[in-house]
Amino acid sequence: MARKRLILVVLFSGFVFSVFAVPRVTSWVHQGDPGGEYGFHLKESAHSLGIDFIHEASSFDPKIENITPWIQGMHGASVAVCDFNDDGWPDIYVTNGKVGSKNRLYINRGGKLFEEVAEKAGVADVNRPGTGISTGAACADFDNDGHEDLLLYKWGNLELFRNGGDGTFTRVTEKAGLGEWIYASDAIWWDFNRDGCLDIYVGAYWRAEHNLWNLDTTRIMQDDFDRSRNGGRNKLYEQVKDKGRCTGTFKEVSQQYGLDDTGWTLAVGAADLNNKGFPDLYVANDYGPDSLFLNIDGSHFKKLIERHGIGDDTKKGMNVAFGDFKNSGRLGIYVTNITEPGYLVEGNMLWENLGNGRFRDVAWSVGAADCGWGWGAVFGDLNNDGYLDIYSANGMVSANPKTEYWYDLFTMSVGINLILEDAATWPAMDSKSWSGYQRSCVFLNDGRGRFRDVAEKVGATDLYDGRGVALADLDRNGTLDVIVANNKGPLLVYLNRVDPSRKWIQFRLKGTKSNRSAIGAQVTLHWNNQMQVQVLDGGGGDSGHSEKLLHFGLGGNPKLDHAEIRWPSGKIQVLRQLEPNKSYVVEEP
Repeated sequence: MARKRLILVVLFSGFVFSVFAVPRVTSWVHQGDPGGEYGFHLKESAHSLGIDFIHEASSFDPKIENITPWIQGMHGASVAVCDFNDDGWPDIYVTNGKVGSKNRLYINRGGKLFEEVAEKAGVADVNRPGTGISTGAACADFDNDGHEDLLLYKWGNLELFRNGGDGTFTRVTEKAGLGEWIYASDAIWWDFNRDGCLDIYVGAYWRAEHNLWNLDTTRIMQDDFDRSRNGGRNKLYEQVKDKGRCTGTFKEVSQQYGLDDTGWTLAVGAADLNNKGFPDLYVANDYGPDSLFLNIDGSHFKKLIERHGIGDDTKKGMNVAFGDFKNSGRLGIYVTNITEPGYLVEGNMLWENLGNGRFRDVAWSVGAADCGWGWGAVFGDLNNDGYLDIYSANGMVSANPKTEYWYDLFTMSVGINLILEDAATWPAMDSKSWSGYQRSCVFLNDGRGRFRDVAEKVGATDLYDGRGVALADLDRNGTLDVIVANNKGPLLVYLNRVDPSRKWIQFRLKGTKSNRSAIGAQVTLHWNNQMQVQVLDGGGGDSGHSEKLLHFGLGGNPKLDHAEIRWPSGKIQVLRQLEPNKSYVVEEP
C-alpha cells in the first residue's frame, strides 16, 4: 500500500452613470466568417502590440539543485491588468522571476500599441538581491484617491507602491506596515469587514524561516501527500481606519480571524458565495484540502468542511475563479488540479453553488475537468453568447521532450529511500520534462452549463508552460482579450474577434461610501428572461489579475431589462434603460 501511495507523490503541486464611446472592430480574423465556427477567434498579437517580454527564472541553493526545475515551476509567472494612468485604457504589469531581473509596465496607447515605462514609473527594479523575486501583483486604489496602486507580492518582501497620478509610483512598504518576508504565491485586495477600506490577504507556500538561496536544511518539503499542513502561514492585513478615514497602514490579524491557514497555498479568492452580504474566502492548497471560510458579518469566519466535498479534497489546488456558469444568479468556483493519464488523474474542480452554503463538484460530468496540469484559469464570455466560458493555462516543465519526470516518480515506488520532507532525497530532474508542452484549454459553455474544449479551433495553440491568465478588453471593441504569463516563456496577448451579431454590455464601477475600486461589488444583469451575476474581485486565480471590468455577453437580439448593483457598502442600485454594445461607468450614489 505504501508503494502505491508513492506513485502519487505528485507535487502541488435613482442612479448616475455615463457612457464611453467604444471603437468598432475594423477587421476580422476570418473575412466572411467572423469568429469562425464558435463565434470567436483568438489571435496572438503581443509582438505587433509592442510587447516583447520573456519571463526568467531564478537559481536557488545548490543543495536542492536536484529539484530546481520543480521549484522554478512552482514560482511561476504573473500578469496584472489595471488602468494605471486613468485614461480609460487597460495597462499591463508583468513580473519577472530571476534575482536582478526587472518587471515591466506596458501602457496602453489607444488599443493599438503598448509602451514600456516600468523604469520611469519606478516599478521595474524590484527583484534586487536579498529582497526576493516577484511572484505576482494586484492593483487597487487602497487610499481612495482615484488612482490604482500596486501591491507586489514575492518570494520575499511584500511591497506596496502608491500611484502618484503623474505616471510614477512611490514605495510606501514600511510606512504601510508591510515588508514582511513571506513566500507569497497569491494575494488579493478585499474589504472583508465592509468598512470602505481595502484589506490584503496573502497566500504563502514555503515556510518563512527557510532561505531558498542559502538553506541550513533540505527538510523544507511537504510532510504528507494528501493532507500536508506544514506550509507557510497565510496572512491577513487589515487596513486601519481612524476617524472615518482609511489611513493606508495595515496590521496583521490573521490569527485573530482564524485565517492563518498553513496549507501549501497556491491561490486565494474572495466573493460573497452565500448572499449574506460579506465576501467569503476560498484558499486553494497544494498537497491537501482547500479551505472555504464563510464570512460572518465581518466579525469572524467559519470554515466550511463538507464530507467528500469542499475542505475534504486531497488534490493539488492551484487556482480560484468565480463565475455564474449556469446563469442561476449564484457564483460557482473553478479550481485547477492535475490530470496526467497513467500517473495521476485528479481533474479540475467546478463547484456548483447550490445555495445555502452547499456546493457540489460537477467538473467531470459537465466536461470541465480534464485539462492536463492546470494553473491559472478565468471565467469570461469569450464569444458573447450570454454564457461564461473558461480559459485554463497548463503545463509544468517543458524541457527534453523525449524524457518524462513522471517515470522517475513512478520508480520511487520500488526501493528508493525517499523522505518526502527532505528535498535532497528526491530524484534529480536534470533536463527532464514533466507534463510539459501542454496547450491551454478553452472550455466553451453550451448554454446549459456544459463545456467542451475548443482551444485549437479558436487559435489558442501555444505549448508554453502557462501560469497567470487575465482578461481585459484591451482594444475597447466589446470583446474579452486573453493575456497569458508563461513560466520561462513569453507573455502572450490573444486579441479576441467575435461575430458582431452578438451583443454585449460592460460596467466599470467607482465606489464612494464603498472602497473606490468597488472591489466586492456584484452586478446582476437581467435580459431575455434570464439573469447572470458577476463579482468585481481584487485578484485571485493563479498569478493573474484581470481588468476591473464586468463584461456580459448578450447573444443576438437581446432585450435588456435592468441591472442591479450591490455595492460593498450594502447599497442596492438599479439601472434601467440600458442599451447593448455600450460600456457604462457607474458611480455609487
